[in-house]
Amino acid sequence: MSTEGLKLPQKRISKSKTGKRRSEALKQKLHNFWVGRCSGDKNPNWKGGRTDLTPTITESIEGEAWRKEALQRSPCCEICGSKHRLQVHHLDSMSHLIKKYNITKENWRQFSGILFDPDNAVVLCYEHHNKNNGTSFHSVFGRKGTTKEQFFLYFVECCHVLEIW
Repeated sequence: MSTEGLKLPQKRISKSKTGKRRSEALKQKLHNFWVGRCSGDKNPNWKGGRTDLTPTITESIEGEAWRKEALQRSPCCEICGSKHRLQVHHLDSMSHLIKKYNITKENWRQFSGILFDPDNAVVLCYEHHNKNNGTSFHSVFGRKGTTKEQFFLYFVECCHVLEIW
């Protein structure tokens, strides 16, 4: 799509502050003002002191090995057979397992056998896994706390729609 001939809104930048540097005294004064006002439980993004463990766990060496093993075992989408844009889906989601076994940042490696169980993996194409189209698994059931039972319901419905069985 060409933007030729279209008037795009101009971003306005205040010229009064351009090129000016704050003194160390002003920086300290601003720091002292904001400390405690928007940190910890006073921050609107506060989630009770919890850090989402899922990225830490899934991006680990164990997570990569789990993904590679699943893709070698099944090199195509379990629903439609596509070999493009494949993703590995946890049948019982990571957040479900973290909650169920009370996994923390300190002890998650003790649970790696559960978190990276090969039987808890299924290979799906992007369209059936994550695509925000209203029919992908995560569009239907959400991203957190999903279970094997939900996946099997989704799988049966997809097979019915695609007339695989």
